[in-house]
Amino acid sequence: MLIAAIKLGDIAARSLFLLIALYTLPARASGQFGLALTLIALFAFFSGFERYLDLQRSLVGKSPPEVNKLILATLRFFAVGHLLWLTPLALLLHYWAQLDRLAVLLWSVIAVCEHLSTEAYRVALISSRHRWILLAGLIKNLLLMVVAAVFAMRGQALELEQLLWTWTAFALLAAIASAAMLRTLSAQGPNGEASALVSLRTQLRQSRTHFMIGLVALTSLQIDRLMAGGFLSLEETGLYFRHVFVAAAAYQAFGVVSHNRIMHRLYGHLQAQRRAEAMLLIRSERRRYLALSLAVIAAAFLTETQWAANISALDSITPAVLIILLLAYTVRGVADYNAMVLNATYRERSIFRAQSITVLVVLALGAALTPSFGIAGLVAATLMGASVYACLTWMFVSRTAASPLCKL
Repeated sequence: MLIAAIKLGDIAARSLFLLIALYTLPARASGQFGLALTLIALFAFFSGFERYLDLQRSLVGKSPPEVNKLILATLRFFAVGHLLWLTPLALLLHYWAQLDRLAVLLWSVIAVCEHLSTEAYRVALISSRHRWILLAGLIKNLLLMVVAAVFAMRGQALELEQLLWTWTAFALLAAIASAAMLRTLSAQGPNGEASALVSLRTQLRQSRTHFMIGLVALTSLQIDRLMAGGFLSLEETGLYFRHVFVAAAAYQAFGVVSHNRIMHRLYGHLQAQRRAEAMLLIRSERRRYLALSLAVIAAAFLTETQWAANISALDSITPAVLIILLLAYTVRGVADYNAMVLNATYRERSIFRAQSITVLVVLALGAALTPSFGIAGLVAATLMGASVYACLTWMFVSRTAASPLCKL
């Protein structure tokens, strides 16, 4: 529960920081900022190669020396990934997001630090000894939020370069603090025998299937943002990101509160063959998630219709666009419980098929609607994609007649 609380605070601070930046930067700079965020998310994925999934399963029940070895081997894997993908990231930031060389350099540092911060959280979900590393990320994002909020409250214009320098400085300090804590933890505990470091080739092989599934899953989540950058001007892209990041922040926060919080218990129930308990857990959490999401949608509607006129930062928000995006992410969040069941019971191929079809649907609809209808067409494609994903995952779970979890 402590880990969930720390991460929830971290997400809240980071989301507020990003939203303040998106709403206070000029429209063009906001488009560059949002597109850069999308590109560093892709960088993190390709550098990480979805190693965390196999690492989380491997950490369960391991002694401290074994945990240390697994983490060290994974960090070496990430370092190779960073070296491979920093150049493509820099080229995309420069030529697509139209950023100068200094901004590209700063974004590159931010990308590496943010990726390692995310991976620390994923380790802490299984290895509670490492939960205090999350405090470095939380403090960093709180400071960024405060700095951005001070500028916003003073009515001062926020410049992209100034924002990137601040983020880079805090990210480096958090990375140094995290490294120090990791080193301290590695030196603590019993000095039992541990196996040799897992080779890079072995890690690549172990995560290959998860990478392919994750690639399609990431694409299904990011395809609308990439299409915004491809079909819309930077100014229009900035407006779209202002909407979608609100919905995405709610989706991410609910994932921590619900999905990630129950993951360990769900896997434990299934490994111990306690399928009835797993069924009750999924059903209960799905109801809570849906109720919370609908409450957020209602709050967004109330804010836009009753109070938006008094809040200048909300002038660029279109109520229909925001509410439809929130609904799309709600549908996807509910469907993620089906994906959890499929993944926990080693039915990754079904998730892969569902994600692949979803990407094709969003790509086809987005390419057809966005050039003619702009942001409205892209939003419609996003909602349709989420609905297709929900239907497919539900169907795949229901078809698993041999499993007691088929009625989840």
